Amino acid sequence: MLIRAARLTPGDRELARRLVATMAEVFDQGCEPLSDDYIDRLLAREDFWAIAASVDDQPVGGLTAYTIPMTFSRSWGIALAGTVKRHQ
Repeated sequence: MLIRAARLTPGDRELARRLVATMAEVFDQGCEPLSDDYIDRLLAREDFWAIAASVDDQPVGGLTAYTIPMTFSRSWGIALAGTVKRHQ
């Protein structure tokens, strides 16, 4: 069993397509087919993050996010398991 969690890049087009389908299924939302060009452009963006967790190359979870510059502070925070990590 191969377990992998990684940020997707333009070379991960098919995994990205499967991740989107998995997320649509989990959230019970329809999903129109995405073109190869759209997926490639999205994955090439430095401000777009697609993280896929897969088992034997089948997505089992993931997330998508955009990097947005902070306007009120240069610090960032991440909350995990009831704790908050802050960076200045």
